[in-house]
Amino acid sequence: MEDTKLEIIRHLDSLISQTENTTRELRNIKEQLRIQYALESKERKHEGRNIQLKTPSPEWSDIATGKRFLTSKELGQYLGMSHHTIHNYVSAGKFPIRPKKIGKSLRFDMNEVLLYLETSEPFWERDSREKGIKKR
Repeated sequence: MEDTKLEIIRHLDSLISQTENTTRELRNIKEQLRIQYALESKERKHEGRNIQLKTPSPEWSDIATGKRFLTSKELGQYLGMSHHTIHNYVSAGKFPIRPKKIGKSLRFDMNEVLLYLETSEPFWERDSREKGIKKR
């Protein structure tokens, strides 16, 4: 009878040990998932800022003659986007071309538009890169 009690105690110790190991493993998995989720969230947040603009339309030649600043409607025609979409992206801080406020209206500098289309680099990345160069 005493041997049976000892066996039960050993078996319970074994189960407790297995449970502790499983708990440890589950905590490790949970931590790995938490880190992975945080990294993916950061990537999604970053991706959200880098929208891809469409290829310019042929109507661009009508707009480009001698204009320095474009309205969101003109830019929208050129990029094949609604000017409402442009305003929404600008408001959310996701539009890759720097807007300028002239009076109450938004305007987009032709040089900024062309620079973005050549490099596909949003203005905030260019600015941070240029600031890094100036500091050295």
